[in-house]
Amino acid sequence: MRRKVLPLLAIVWLTGWGLVGQVLGQGEPVVRGGTVTYPNFDVNIDDGGGLGRLRLGFEVLFTDELGAKAAAALQVRESILLFLRGKSAADLLAPKGRDVLRAQLLAHINAAIGSPKAVKLFYLDYVVIKGTP
Repeated sequence: MRRKVLPLLAIVWLTGWGLVGQVLGQGEPVVRGGTVTYPNFDVNIDDGGGLGRLRLGFEVLFTDELGAKAAAALQVRESILLFLRGKSAADLLAPKGRDVLRAQLLAHINAAIGSPKAVKLFYLDYVVIKGTP
């Protein structure tokens, strides 16, 4: 009996571990205390008539853990995704593009959670790929 159960448990464990890896690979927000890490946004952006790409990862510091938990909701992630899709490569590659986007993201997250609890944003990944017309 034990010989039959052990391989079955191994299969169940490996399958469960694979599902965890898939979930983490999709870039779900991770809350740690008063911070939220958004590890991966990969969106299409406008490149002057062509199609560009923005790959963005960032971490946001909040005044409290409740604000961080609110910002990790799927609705907030979706609103950030839609916000980023409205950006253009020219804006993001401008000399102050990163700083402008940082301020806009903080304001957008605060509006999405309904209170000014997001106070600092740190980029983990910031890649703009220009498309072809």
